[in-house]
Amino acid sequence: MLACIYQCNVLFRFQGRWGEAKYASWIESRHYGANDGYVSEVKVVGKRSENQNTISIPFTDLYKIESLVIEFFSEKSQKWKRVSPKEIKLSDLRTSSFIDDAKHYTTLVPGNTRFRFSYSLIVEDRMLTTPIVVSSYRIDSFHCDISIPFGFELYWYKDVIEDEFNIDLTEVEDDEGTYYSLNTISLETSRNDHIRLPFSVTKKGEDPFQAFQKWNAGLRLGLESLNPSSKSIIDSLCAGKEKHLEIAKTLFEYCQRNIRYVAVESGYSGWCPRSANITLANKRGDCKDMAHFLELGLLYKGIEAYSALVHTLSSKANVVYPAIGFANHAICISIIGGDTLILDATDDDIPFGFSSRHTQGSSYLLLSEPHGIHTVPMISSAEVAERYNLHLTCNRIGHSEGNGEYHSTPLIIGTEFDGAQVWESIENDEIEMFLSRSFK
Repeated sequence: MLACIYQCNVLFRFQGRWGEAKYASWIESRHYGANDGYVSEVKVVGKRSENQNTISIPFTDLYKIESLVIEFFSEKSQKWKRVSPKEIKLSDLRTSSFIDDAKHYTTLVPGNTRFRFSYSLIVEDRMLTTPIVVSSYRIDSFHCDISIPFGFELYWYKDVIEDEFNIDLTEVEDDEGTYYSLNTISLETSRNDHIRLPFSVTKKGEDPFQAFQKWNAGLRLGLESLNPSSKSIIDSLCAGKEKHLEIAKTLFEYCQRNIRYVAVESGYSGWCPRSANITLANKRGDCKDMAHFLELGLLYKGIEAYSALVHTLSSKANVVYPAIGFANHAICISIIGGDTLILDATDDDIPFGFSSRHTQGSSYLLLSEPHGIHTVPMISSAEVAERYNLHLTCNRIGHSEGNGEYHSTPLIIGTEFDGAQVWESIENDEIEMFLSRSFK
């Protein structure tokens, strides 16, 4: 009864505001149940430009969309017309990143006209905090009400939500639960923007890190350990190497150079990695597969290692508690000699021991004990110069890591972009052009 009354109040309250946005308004009422999961009632109204007439509504196999209604306003009849269910198509799975794989309901409406649609989004796992707004059109007005039943609490970082997303947030509590209201102060999004508000819902008094790790461990229950064949390959690669740093470098560079990045997931496979044995045997996998292989390989060789979730620079919000809504990437974390190594083998050019530009300065969440939120360090130009020098001589070009050993091209150099180091490959023809222009 609480959900019904709450949702009806929300829909009544904002019905008159439809159409006020310049591009589109998003109105959502999200209700969390006492057992697990949540239901969201979503309404969107906007206007298509003359050359834009596609309405696209994404979802994944982890969510259900029900009661979908799409309408457009006919200038001729001055009435809203409902799109026939036969004209709403369901796409195949579209793969982008490991948490954005989606199917789409799509339909066409006349260009240069107003549109609106509504649907119920049903999610059976409350850990799967969906993006608040997922759109193929611009959103410049946003409102979301969230209800949490008594005995549960919502973790968020108020400053991040208000400052980074420019969203006003209010909270009201009664004897039935807690209600949160989020409204845009001003919102500028481009097409395909996702607004991922970082929050999680857990039972009151339950440690959010332990709750998240318990959930993650449940996903990985069926994952096998390294088999004899995988151990034999790792032993062969690391033969003659005793120092942990040498072993870690060997496994990282093998993964970086030999495992091809391929990502096709649906459902919970978007969060649970494949078997490290399969990744190694097939020599392909995505970011979480590579991180999982490195984690197991390092642990097998007696080196402390963890898989971790992280967000890249294309995603907003550093957080201080576990919430999968903020992450769009996976990496491996290794602790050697008291130093923390960020291992991201998906970047073909990054040298061992350096973090990629996409993750520098970002938060990462360890997926096992010891839990906690940590920060990927920024890499300065001075560190690059000290640890990874480039050498130009009259007869050869190479790089040295301090051991006197030179390597042939392609070279890897570090340059700054927005304060973070960018790694770039320099091929032979580019080197020859550089030399011809620099040394006449």
